[in-house]
Amino acid sequence: MTGNKPSYEELERRIRCLEKESARDDSVDSELRLQSLILQNMAEGVLLVRTGDGMIVYTNPVFDRLFGYKHGELLGRHISTVNAPGDKSPREAAEEIMSILVRDGVWRGEIKNIRKNGDVLWCRASVSIFEHPQYGSVWVALHEDITERKNVEEKLNETEGLYRALVESAIDGISVLDQHRTFVSCNQAYSDLFGYRPDEIRGKSVRIIHTSEESFRRFGEIAYGSISRTGSFRGEWDFKRKDGTLFPAEIVISHIKGKSSAAEFVSVIRDITERKKAEKALEESERKFRNIFENSSDAIFIVDMEGRFMEVNGVACRRLGYSREELLRMTPAGIDTPEFSPLVSERLLEIREDKRMGFETAHRRKDGTEFPVEVSCRKVDYEGLPCILSIARDITERKQVQEALRKSEERWQFALEGSGDGVWDWNVTTNEVFFSKRFKEMLGYEEHEIGNTLDEWERRVHPGDMVRVQRDLEKHFAGETPVYINEHRILCKDGAYKWILDRGKVISWTGEGTPLRMVGTHGDLSERKQMEEELRRANERMERLLHSMPQGILIIDEETHCIIDANPRACLMLDQSPEQLVGKTCHRLICPAEAGRCPITDPGKKIEIAEWVMLGNHGKEVPVLKTVFPMELDGKRCLVESFSDISEIKRAQSERLEKEKLQAVVQTAGAVCHELNQPLMAISGYSELLFMDRGENEQVLQFAEKIRAQVERMGSITRKLMTITNYRTKKYLETRILDIESASGAENKPE
Repeated sequence: MTGNKPSYEELERRIRCLEKESARDDSVDSELRLQSLILQNMAEGVLLVRTGDGMIVYTNPVFDRLFGYKHGELLGRHISTVNAPGDKSPREAAEEIMSILVRDGVWRGEIKNIRKNGDVLWCRASVSIFEHPQYGSVWVALHEDITERKNVEEKLNETEGLYRALVESAIDGISVLDQHRTFVSCNQAYSDLFGYRPDEIRGKSVRIIHTSEESFRRFGEIAYGSISRTGSFRGEWDFKRKDGTLFPAEIVISHIKGKSSAAEFVSVIRDITERKKAEKALEESERKFRNIFENSSDAIFIVDMEGRFMEVNGVACRRLGYSREELLRMTPAGIDTPEFSPLVSERLLEIREDKRMGFETAHRRKDGTEFPVEVSCRKVDYEGLPCILSIARDITERKQVQEALRKSEERWQFALEGSGDGVWDWNVTTNEVFFSKRFKEMLGYEEHEIGNTLDEWERRVHPGDMVRVQRDLEKHFAGETPVYINEHRILCKDGAYKWILDRGKVISWTGEGTPLRMVGTHGDLSERKQMEEELRRANERMERLLHSMPQGILIIDEETHCIIDANPRACLMLDQSPEQLVGKTCHRLICPAEAGRCPITDPGKKIEIAEWVMLGNHGKEVPVLKTVFPMELDGKRCLVESFSDISEIKRAQSERLEKEKLQAVVQTAGAVCHELNQPLMAISGYSELLFMDRGENEQVLQFAEKIRAQVERMGSITRKLMTITNYRTKKYLETRILDIESASGAENKPE
């Protein structure tokens, strides 16, 4: 091998270059060792992926353990290996992320991955491009396992959906308000209660449900003053529906803690019209009171005005663990917890003044355990003495439910407070059903006596109602109704059927669009159905009474004066069918002489009893004795007109009057004839003497003839007067006189 020998200077230059290259290699090795040490000790899973082909070139031990691979097992595999299939394939998901990295140089997000054993895990990943001394251009990906957080979020979402469905199917009206007392949202029961659509309520002030501006202002002072002090308000108030009708309600308003939206307060409202009626019945009937007292599911105490127990029921004894004799030696402060016992004397004073009060407190049992109660107090008379009736309801279960709601979602904590309805949760695919304790109690069963299958409900539904129930369910499943609602009868443990209001909603669906899970509530409608039945019977009795009355009855709209209804007797007297009468104005039939003017409403009369002439179908006049009085029917002001046909009475009165007149005339005529006959006889005798002694005096003869003729005429008149058989008159000057010719029996007879 030949060539020029390098000079000393060239050899020295080459040596220096080799020394520099050796130093640089040592630096790179040192940096690589430092990077490897850092990556191996990071808390996150780290992998390096070549940007050119997406192949994994490095994984740290944390990443290997996280995905269940041995160290080095993933090297050389495509990054899509660790992606879980979803809406997109693992490779499509990887390519989408790589395209973002090429465009932006960085990607951060949550990704669904898969372990070696097939288990799915969720990771929060951060990926960026990096020039690695050994592998060149790579993507550095950091993975943090967030599977547990995802599972918690999924359960929370499912729980929120459950509670939303329960709120939507609750019988009580539930609304959410902002800090300005403006509606944010409400459930269907709330809009049904007030007669508004949900979109008519949303964004409106609660002023629309108050009876007046003063009611709105006063309620705000009382309720929100209580909320500012205690965080909640419970009370009773009168509210107004969209149609203007008023109703009493029990309302609970609570402040939403930890809110993350405009929602500030949750309001739960219940129509207590029926409860108010029950309270009134309780006051009026001692027997009913005793029955309720002994059979109530709540603890009942009767307290004298000095604060000593006068009477307690069995529930109070069992719940507190004391005998009746022990409780009767105690006071309300003795059963309250130390936190609430100082308030007893103050509450007693308020009840004495205001006569009623509702509040929550806590009782302590004989064994020292405590439980929350809801107490309703009012001033009553018991055995002739003023006292306080106190009803305490154990709300332990309600408080537990509230606590569970608070832990999952604070703003739903107060939504179902005090519901008192049975709850069911139905897995439509397996027909497994959860029935709450209250559901079973409503039917008279203990909790263990009803299983968790759908047939437990199906075999208790009344056979006559099942077709209608199934039809309403199918409509909801088909999306025709937003909420399933049905009223049907269900068999109780004692063999009797009870009416219930069944409400529910599908909260999850299968991938094929069929119902998967449905939740709902059962509400007891027994009292309402009983009242409806009593009302129906009362209406039937009233209908039978009206149809059997001998008087004609018309019901007339006070404002329009149109006939609303008529009983059969009225139709017969007016010779018209009900269809012909209904809709006609009463002026055309009952008061034709007063057409266009009402003799009752115009003068402001309360009642009228008078004789009138009414017109039949063909203008026939019928004299009637009419009674009219105003009343309210179905919320409408009406006039009830009752009339009797007095044609026969009028005819008899006319005949009696004729007879009385005739008798008076006959008596008068007899007296006149008697008085006239004697003078006439004397005149007649003297006229005959004058005639006989006339001589040749023609003038005397004429006078005698005239006197004789007039005497004959007077005799004829008296004879006619004696034969009068009826009372007839004729016109004479400006008056009428007796027509002797037509009234006497001598008419047309020769004199």
